[in-house]
Amino acid sequence: MINLSGRSHLWEPWFLVANAGIRGNQQRIFGRQSIWHDTHCMLYLDPEHTVSVQPPRAVWRTPADYCDERVSIWRFTKYRAFTADEIAVMRDYAQEHLIGKAYDVGQLLDILINTILGYPNVLRHRILDFGEQLKVCSVGVRVLYERLRQVLEENGAPAYPRLFRKLNPLAPWPGGVFPQSRIPSRYGVDVESTAPAHFANSHYFDDEFELVAMFDDGWPVYPVS
Repeated sequence: MINLSGRSHLWEPWFLVANAGIRGNQQRIFGRQSIWHDTHCMLYLDPEHTVSVQPPRAVWRTPADYCDERVSIWRFTKYRAFTADEIAVMRDYAQEHLIGKAYDVGQLLDILINTILGYPNVLRHRILDFGEQLKVCSVGVRVLYERLRQVLEENGAPAYPRLFRKLNPLAPWPGGVFPQSRIPSRYGVDVESTAPAHFANSHYFDDEFELVAMFDDGWPVYPVS
């Protein structure tokens, strides 16, 4: 899983507004001591296929397309290395249901609205969401993990738990608006409420992801040798 921390430029006011909104929302959910600066996430499947749900439409990208950005790379910890067949499940699902579909600005605004109203883990009020076919970046990534989990369970194969279902009782919440009572025991964080910061702050959930490396403009930032 790959997170990007977007750079905002004065000549791109739409990115200024979007990045500020995403970061502000993540600060409200997780607190200022958390990792809240990431603004976009993608899922690397193979050298030619990185899923990126981005405006105006979801596309396939390759590392050459984003290697000069501020990049953090996260490894999924709740399962062994994915097999070629398992990767194909996610790649085929992305091709059919995500790639080419329009980016859902309405869903992004709904996430912001629900956080302000006090429901940061669930989209209780769907005011501007334009439909199941439209997703934002982090929701698209979450969908692929949950889809593979469903396929594994349907085939009777060992699977991993639903993502962001419970909080880590040994990791004090770093502020924000996410007490234990806000996590329903059965479902956890709604797929549609997933933000880039959920992946980067999974140590406050069930440690679903661990940081592997960080790069800025192609230069390694973490780990430092």
